[in-house]
Amino acid sequence: MKILQINAAYGMGSTGYYTKLLHEKLLKDGHESYVAATLIDESDNTDKRIFKVGNFFSRKISSLKSRITGQQNDTAGKTTKDLI
Repeated sequence: MKILQINAAYGMGSTGYYTKLLHEKLLKDGHESYVAATLIDESDNTDKRIFKVGNFFSRKISSLKSRITGQQNDTAGKTTKDLI
């Protein structure tokens, strides 16, 4: 099965840690796993299935939009389009 995880972080912080664990488990179980994240722990990242999307500025703008609108979805339009 092909699986794409999209998360703010990979390999750091609480959700980034669990994203990494799930990615590794999926690969071990024979799935085709990919990760798209803004923050990536580069110290141990040699996996070509992990993609960096967005940048510091886009992450901050998305966060600000979420706080203003109260919605946590659809605030990173350009980053989403770039990923697709």
